[in-house]
Amino acid sequence: MISADIFIPFLRELSNKNLRFAAEIEGIHYANFNVKEKWSYIDNFIVTDYLNISGSADKLYVLIENPNQIDIITPILPKELYLNLSRDNLAMIMHREATKCNGVLEVVNEFNISKSEIIAFGDDINDKEMLLNVGLGVAMSDSIDEIKMTADYICDTNDNDGVAKWLDENIIKMKYTYIHVEE
Repeated sequence: MISADIFIPFLRELSNKNLRFAAEIEGIHYANFNVKEKWSYIDNFIVTDYLNISGSADKLYVLIENPNQIDIITPILPKELYLNLSRDNLAMIMHREATKCNGVLEVVNEFNISKSEIIAFGDDINDKEMLLNVGLGVAMSDSIDEIKMTADYICDTNDNDGVAKWLDENIIKMKYTYIHVEE
């Protein structure tokens, strides 16, 4: 979580630089623009100037309309946060401890299993560290090239149920075959 004392001054600086951004807090997108114009499926948003916002944000995001905007954001990014540019020119900003890889490592520790026993699926830059730190990394065929090069396997696209198909072909059918062979 990103506390308000960290994200509000940062967002105010972004506002002074005429960037469009939002903070997602408990499922509501608090933005300085009409979020529905960018994503028609998002109904839970409030256009705000952040003067009356409190609490902690799950994530922040900035719409990147030209590459130079990253150079505007980076120098003012609080040290507690990191930025990943997604393939749809969205700068995702999260707490440094809130990475997918850290989440996987927490599961590994909680259940006392080896990283080599983990299969992870990814399609964008924020998945790279996770894919590199598990036993088997699988990328969707519509992933960015860097993720496809990182992965051990490539499955079908998200829209074509790539994860489900890969699990069915490589885990479920193999386990079923193994059980019947043993009997």
